[in-house]
Amino acid sequence: MTRDEIYSLSCLIPRDTSFFSGSPFQIFAEDDVSYATEKFAKCYSNPSFAWHLLKLYSDADKQFPIGNCITLSRLDEYEILRDAYWFQRQGVATPELLFAVSIDRALDPYYKSVLRSCLLIEDICSEEIAAKTGIPKKSVEIYEKLFFNVWDRKEDQLYISSQVYPEGVFSELDPNYQARTNYMELLKKAGYRNGIEEVMSLAGVRGYSKSGNTQALVAEFENKLMANAVFLSDMGLLNTRNQVGISNAKNLLAAAKHGGDTELAGNDLIGLGGIGDAMSEEIELFNQDVSKDQRAYSRILEEDKIEREKAS
Repeated sequence: MTRDEIYSLSCLIPRDTSFFSGSPFQIFAEDDVSYATEKFAKCYSNPSFAWHLLKLYSDADKQFPIGNCITLSRLDEYEILRDAYWFQRQGVATPELLFAVSIDRALDPYYKSVLRSCLLIEDICSEEIAAKTGIPKKSVEIYEKLFFNVWDRKEDQLYISSQVYPEGVFSELDPNYQARTNYMELLKKAGYRNGIEEVMSLAGVRGYSKSGNTQALVAEFENKLMANAVFLSDMGLLNTRNQVGISNAKNLLAAAKHGGDTELAGNDLIGLGGIGDAMSEEIELFNQDVSKDQRAYSRILEEDKIEREKAS
């Protein structure tokens, strides 16, 4: 639903209803101005407003007003809300609607986490989500409309980003960030920032594990370390103690200056100062040394075996 549609529907909710007396829409305001302001804010900020509103009318045994008082911009949106309303009233639903409701209400939270993360991806469509996840295309569209309505609010970038970063990116600066962040939040950030391939990879879906050329992966990692350090320095954290991101970047710079020769340092295709090539050479030399030691050890064992056989 768009902002205007949510406003129009919220205006139809009477003040004496229990809708605003409990979570997640509870309002404590007493005067009319504060009440009206909080009412719209609660309705607009909740991405599952449509489902809660349908339940309100169903529980009150009232006809849902869309089609009479309110006109929606799209026919498919009207059909989804109509079918969901009668499902709550009579308990009868299409397989696609039942699956969408089950994802939010009954299935393992894993389903909800993956689907919501996919819905946050910029310019994604229901066909692509269905192809990647196996969730029916219609169920994806129903779920978005009823339980995680973000596609109609894409012009409100603050609203979208608040679903992923309610405190901004500052939470990621917390040394205990990994311990305090659940996997659903990490999946949402993966979708918001990196796309559906990253979501599928983090979700553990077969065939989406991170892979690629070693040098390319090294270069990608270097770039992320340096970009993170620049971000932190722009925030004024360059001289703070125990700032791991800055320390990592400094170590990377030191390694590049220490280990890169002039030819490698000019290779911009594989990361900072050619350190990707330098690391590859070091790994190759290390493997050669290990192989040499293993051969020498095997030779000693073989010679010892021959000596014992002669002695016997």
